[in-house]
Amino acid sequence: MPFAPSSTHKRPALLLACLTASLLTACGQGGPPAGAPITRLEVDAPVNLLTWEAQTVQFGASAYDSGGARVSTPVTWTSSAPDVVSVRADGTVVAGAAIGTAVITAEAGGVRSAPVTVTTARLQQGASLVRDEAIVAAPARNAEPGDGALGVRFHVTLRGVTVTPGQVLIATGDLPFAGRVVSAEQTAAGTLVTLETVAMTDAYRDLQVRHQEHLDASGLVPLTGPGAPVRVQRHPDGRVTLTYRVAATPSLRAQSTPAPAPADDVLPGPFVKKDFNVGPFACSSTLDTLISGELISIKLDTKLDVDLVSTISDGHLTAFGAQLGGEIVGTLAGGLDVDLGVQGELKCRATLARLPIPVTGPVSAFFSPTVPVGLGMQLDGKLKLGKVQVGLEGKLGAKINAGFTLDVPTGELKPTFKLEPVNTLVPNVKVLGAADAARLEGGLGLHATAGLDFTTMPWLGAAAPSFGALDLTVGPRLEGSVAPIATQARVSDYSSSFALKLLGTLGPGDQLQELLAVAGTRNQVKLGNFSGSYDVMIGRSPNGTLGGDGAVKAGETGAVTVDLNLANLSILPGAYNVDEVQLYRERDGQLVLLDRRSAQGTQAHFDFTWTPDAADAGTAVVLRAFVTTRAGGSIPLEIDDDAKLSVNVTAPTPPEPPVNQTGTWTGTVTYAWSRTKSYTDTYDNRKTDLQDQGSLTCTFSDGQLSGSNAYRGKQTWTLTSSAHAVVQHGWYRTVTDSSGSWTATNETLAYGDGLPTVERSGERTGGVNTVTRQYEGETLVSEVASDNSFYLHLRADCGVQAELDTDPDPNRVVYSAPIKTWYSDEYSDATETVSVNLVRR
Repeated sequence: MPFAPSSTHKRPALLLACLTASLLTACGQGGPPAGAPITRLEVDAPVNLLTWEAQTVQFGASAYDSGGARVSTPVTWTSSAPDVVSVRADGTVVAGAAIGTAVITAEAGGVRSAPVTVTTARLQQGASLVRDEAIVAAPARNAEPGDGALGVRFHVTLRGVTVTPGQVLIATGDLPFAGRVVSAEQTAAGTLVTLETVAMTDAYRDLQVRHQEHLDASGLVPLTGPGAPVRVQRHPDGRVTLTYRVAATPSLRAQSTPAPAPADDVLPGPFVKKDFNVGPFACSSTLDTLISGELISIKLDTKLDVDLVSTISDGHLTAFGAQLGGEIVGTLAGGLDVDLGVQGELKCRATLARLPIPVTGPVSAFFSPTVPVGLGMQLDGKLKLGKVQVGLEGKLGAKINAGFTLDVPTGELKPTFKLEPVNTLVPNVKVLGAADAARLEGGLGLHATAGLDFTTMPWLGAAAPSFGALDLTVGPRLEGSVAPIATQARVSDYSSSFALKLLGTLGPGDQLQELLAVAGTRNQVKLGNFSGSYDVMIGRSPNGTLGGDGAVKAGETGAVTVDLNLANLSILPGAYNVDEVQLYRERDGQLVLLDRRSAQGTQAHFDFTWTPDAADAGTAVVLRAFVTTRAGGSIPLEIDDDAKLSVNVTAPTPPEPPVNQTGTWTGTVTYAWSRTKSYTDTYDNRKTDLQDQGSLTCTFSDGQLSGSNAYRGKQTWTLTSSAHAVVQHGWYRTVTDSSGSWTATNETLAYGDGLPTVERSGERTGGVNTVTRQYEGETLVSEVASDNSFYLHLRADCGVQAELDTDPDPNRVVYSAPIKTWYSDEYSDATETVSVNLVRR
């Protein structure tokens, strides 16, 4: 079978052209000038596939300056794998003995060309290569039914090529194709050849291809058509923002009947599955769900390394695999309005853009791979939320290492799956209706989607079948159980709550078997273990404990505390999730809101007070606490299963009858004090250590209580006192010890605040014995004893406050209480008490 003219046949003409250009330049009659700075170097590669050992092809290189003019300059050639493909100094490429790929690069003036991948392979017996110059009209699919990839008939017009039925033709240039000849017909334009598509192993006996590419968001190609974005913004840093408008969906209830399933006593559905589109999303639903929204935007930041491997040995596929490594992240902004009141499931998914993977050489006739990037949403369960706004703000995506390799001996496809989520997005649900009527048993999930798709026989254009090889999803799912607060209170082991999970999945595409068949697998590949998953709970709704006073008198204030679990305050690290804490009481089978506290900062402790009324006396009042969250909207969640505080309410204490203020009162009022004090005089640095204590007893006789609870009558004062003081002044130390007693009788007017003014009169007996010792260092140098009358430098404390009386007998006043009486600040830190014991005769 003749080939189209090979590059070796064109080589003399190419050398002649080069020689002519050199002579013209040397003679100064035009041609590229020498010595100008080079800014661009391009390689002319007539072919990228060599099919026998020692086959040669001439590559050329053209250098250009900044103005686009050609520059004459020496060129250096290199090969990444000389045993596969070597390159001579003049640019002649030579096929080696090994099968594989090599990267050819030219360099001149410090500028490197774009790499050119050259493959060496061996064709199947009878297979032939077709050059671009032999193709008159590009291949096109025949108008015949069929949706597979193999055996699809197409036609191409060739010139200067003789073909026979059963022969395999392969083109790997600018118009790649591969197929087995079915028939040939001569036309005025050339030979119209009808072919049918074949597997790679039908075209190649030996092939080893590896494509490694680095992709980023700048190469994203947004989808066109009905699901196209309303705006595309390409940023200087390479990221791309896509903005979509979400139109309202139709109601399923008017279009469908409930599916045969156990009916819920409140919620209709599920309905027969319905497929529909919402903006860029393809959805299926058994929910009667109305979805609408304004604009949703996603800023895509994708960096991926792609590694594709295909190996054929002796006509058998021995290796086939694909790996994706890098980061797929999108920053979402916007939201959806959802109207829910049914049970069932809603799934939506959209491919927003694709990252093409450039493939040349032998594989380009069979595959054109892309990385689809998109979003998905799932809503499922029993849902009675009414009108809900779902806010979408934050990052969504993951760092991934995912792919598969074909294990030929076992016929099993083995996955690689490593996932590191990049997520700051929490679906923010805001219930617009009555939150206390909301009901939810299910979840809401949002996820980024990616994968690896292969368009097979891409030269068929729009008619080319596409197959998914990998399907990857990652994102948060908010799931839980929510019921009205009355239900939460009634069922002892139930409390509404939700959890935020981060889920990831890796699985085969829906038509991976068909894709592998195009590569050359002759039998079904085992996909049983081809899966990977990631399931981590990263947060849950706040929970905690309820405490407080277990017994309160009607009409008095009781204390209640709520302490939330510190581990569950944030739904994501740094995302505090508590909105407010609410306190309810049960009354007549209903929950009545008592008070609410808005959360501040990262608050975990909340204090409440409440006051039972007279009707509560003799009963146990049940209090319950609920929390609303920033992620869960205004839906109240009980802080734990059956979290309640039962408070015994007792009758209020009846007021004491007023003290009978007539008659004669006798008894005692005793005042006692003690003090330990150390201080330093800042003037001369004199340090004093002091201890003193004492008591004053007022003995009353024939006294009267006035209307202000003051006492007027005769009293006898009896005071005892002792003190020990040490004054250190440099080397000198003074130690003073005193003790004694003092008695006086006088007439006193005692005011009701317990701090009366004393009219001192009558005789005083007794005194204080004082001993003063002087030391120099540890040596006693003097000792002086004295008897002094005692001056009482404090307010007399023989007043009575009858409202402090603890004795129910109206003829007695008995109590003890702390008191402050000293005139001088020097005694402000003393501990003082007063004890009253009076009896009416």
